[in-house]
Amino acid sequence: MATRACDEAPRLSPDGRWIAYSTDESGAYEVVVQPFPGPGPRSQVSTNGGVEPVWSRDGWRLFYRTGSRVVAATLTTVPQLTVASRAELFDDVFLPATSPHANYDVTPDGSHLLFLAGVDDQRLMVAYDWAVELRNRVRTSSGP
Repeated sequence: MATRACDEAPRLSPDGRWIAYSTDESGAYEVVVQPFPGPGPRSQVSTNGGVEPVWSRDGWRLFYRTGSRVVAATLTTVPQLTVASRAELFDDVFLPATSPHANYDVTPDGSHLLFLAGVDDQRLMVAYDWAVELRNRVRTSSGP
């Protein structure tokens, strides 16, 4: 169904049965999940705004950013998808995504989140023949 809503940052669940994404259909971005490829009802996961959903590898948790916080939602899928709980994890001090995709991920064991951090020095460095440069630096630092 075509709408005027802006849908962003789609992520398939690890088992490929669900798709999570952000939509501004309600007037503010919220994280929603629906069966993939469908059909089926859409369930809202976030409550006070949400963007950049990322699944844990086990498919039971969905992480997202809301305002200045990072949240983990625990999901159940039987008999239908519902949010069992939400936990605010920590203050979000990391770089927001500049594209409509999450710029963080969950480690395979689900114990850590990896974020991009901002830097004060915003130079662009282009490295040609970087493999040669790396070999030279390794050779120099470890001796002849």
